[in-house]
Amino acid sequence: MQVAVRAGETVIVRGPARVEAQGGRVEVFGKPLEEGHVVIVRQGDSLPIEGKTESSLAVTAEEDHVSKIDGSTIPPSWNELSDEIARLDKPATIMVLGDVNTGKTALITYLGNVALTRGFRVAVIDLDVGQQNLGPPTTLGMGFLREPVIALAEVPVDVLSFVGNTSPHGRLLQIITGARRLLERARSSG
Repeated sequence: MQVAVRAGETVIVRGPARVEAQGGRVEVFGKPLEEGHVVIVRQGDSLPIEGKTESSLAVTAEEDHVSKIDGSTIPPSWNELSDEIARLDKPATIMVLGDVNTGKTALITYLGNVALTRGFRVAVIDLDVGQQNLGPPTTLGMGFLREPVIALAEVPVDVLSFVGNTSPHGRLLQIITGARRLLERARSSG
């Protein structure tokens, strides 16, 4: 189905779905989608596509998997936070903690994309051994953003640290030493 997107409007697509940018200018978590760019939305995931100009999307999904809202799904506090981070002395370490399904990964994706487009070098360290975005389960992963991404799973993995379990229970020492090693590696790499 063709979906028209107005400037200042956000289309939310629930998976499973396929979305192709077909004209105009749209962004996902601060990453511009060029014309012809195709995004696959996995079942259980949602993708907010923000119109920056009058735009068009080709969406392959159930009709009830597509909705629109006026405005952005990016909270003003995220923009304020990205401005605060830009003012920090570098190198800076930002840690994001929160309950399950509260938007941590979306926040990190957005902040990483914004920092990258402002000219900063950005490393992401994933310490969630059970729902790993960078690397396989049972590991901690670190990678540098080389271009803006829609999902952290797109960040190339530069270094892994083996923990040996998908639960942190009983693996605190491996997680702390692994996290420290990945942070030192990111800092020593600039």
